[in-house]
Formats: sequence, structure tokens, C-alpha cells
Amino acid sequence: DIRAALGVKDLVAGRLSEVGGTGGLVLALSLEGGYRITFSANHPKNPMTTSGIPDWTRISRVKLLSVETP
Repeated sequence: DIRAALGVKDLVAGRLSEVGGTGGLVLALSLEGGYRITFSANHPKNPMTTSGIPDWTRISRVKLLSVETP
């Protein structure tokens, strides 16, 4: 149901967190059983906040970076 989400705030499964040291450029979705999906914004020009970090409320395209297993 990731395809049905309009943005990352619509992801109801798992726990969303910033991957350390990336300044919000990479997020991780921790799922049941220890699985983790990492992704980044993937717009031609990513929407940014005035403080220079990705505006995840306006990002609708992501690039899947990894699917990790326990």
C-alpha cells in the first residue's frame, strides 16, 4: 500500500525515522520483524523547507535505497 500513499506521512505501517547524519535526506521505515526500508526523495528538484531540508509534506516521489532484513 506504499503506492496508495500520497506522501510519507500517509505511511501507516512501521516507524518512520531519519537515517543518522543525512540531514533528513534519507528516511527509514522500520517494519515488523526487524525489516527496514530506506528511501530518499526523488523529484527532479526536491521540495525543500526554508531551512534547507527536504519538505516531506510535499514529496510524493521516492527512490528505494535498501530493504534490510534482521
